[in-house]
Amino acid sequence: MIQDPIEQLEQWLKNLDADIGATEFHGVLAGLITTCGAEAKHLYIEELIPAYDPADLLQQEAIEGLNLPYESLREQLNDPVLSFYPLMPDDEKPFDERVDAMAAWCQGYLFGLSRGGLSDPSTLSDETNEFLKDLLSFSRADNFELDGDEEDESALHEIIEYLRTGVIVVHDELQPVAPASQHSPQIH
Repeated sequence: MIQDPIEQLEQWLKNLDADIGATEFHGVLAGLITTCGAEAKHLYIEELIPAYDPADLLQQEAIEGLNLPYESLREQLNDPVLSFYPLMPDDEKPFDERVDAMAAWCQGYLFGLSRGGLSDPSTLSDETNEFLKDLLSFSRADNFELDGDEEDESALHEIIEYLRTGVIVVHDELQPVAPASQHSPQIH
């Protein structure tokens, strides 16, 4: 049994002949959930898994497996405790691999927002627009000059924390939680 969530997700995507990696897929899911809420499930299957054959048991198992990160992300993005965290390789992985994963996650998130229907970001707050511009820059991480030293490690951790909080802000703006009723129910 595979223990690493990224490896497991990679295996499911491979079984579906999906042309996307695990961290990018996670970003796409987050973007779709942010723009479409519960409808995101239909979009990611439609968009990312072009040749799904329900008769194929490996594909059927993979689709069921992909429901886990989907449901988990929906819960995290709607969690008042702010438990959302982008799927990234562990710190033990090589620095370049983690930077590439961060860039892929950002690309996926931006794609998910776009595919989910965010066509005019100018309708969003200035803070959200600035965040989306930053994500576009992060998605081009292969242009960065990095050594992988302590300063770069610290910067990567700060970027990932910025992603985490920024995604929560965007989600809250696009999928606001309905305010709770001001009156408690009456028991008769």
